[in-house]
Amino acid sequence: MVSMAFDGIRRAAEMEGGVIARVRLPRYINPRAGLRSYSPHHAAGQRLLLSVMKGELGRSDMYWAHAPVSREEKANVVLITDKHILVLEKCRLWGGWDVDWKVTVESLLGVPAIVEGNKLIFKIKEDESSLNLFSSGEREIQSTETDILEWLQRQVERVIKYTEQ
Repeated sequence: MVSMAFDGIRRAAEMEGGVIARVRLPRYINPRAGLRSYSPHHAAGQRLLLSVMKGELGRSDMYWAHAPVSREEKANVVLITDKHILVLEKCRLWGGWDVDWKVTVESLLGVPAIVEGNKLIFKIKEDESSLNLFSSGEREIQSTETDILEWLQRQVERVIKYTEQ
């Protein structure tokens, strides 16, 4: 039995392939929808969720959707989970993602509205315990791409309906 183990180790060391690396990201399996065909977009979104805030949200939230705010290479990304909406910006120093702002889905006052064709405005419940005079009751996402804003608006509407069930 020991010689078989050593024989397997010897054969692995003799292989010319070297270290085996992952070809694609792990499949995202939505607990609500079940197993579906592989989607690189959903797999990238799940990896993004697990990398933000040191994986904190990956333990409590379920990935819903994500999209870059513009078609530029270093654009901010909107990440939607079943409990939070986050706007992420690329960190200049080490290439990770920093949270620009985040709100809970519970604190939204309805579906966000597209204003002037380039802003998606979220109305947020005011926190009674907060006495900060500089905090406002709304957040916004700006983009020149109206189709991205419309898609994000539909995704937020779907997650709001999902959380109300």
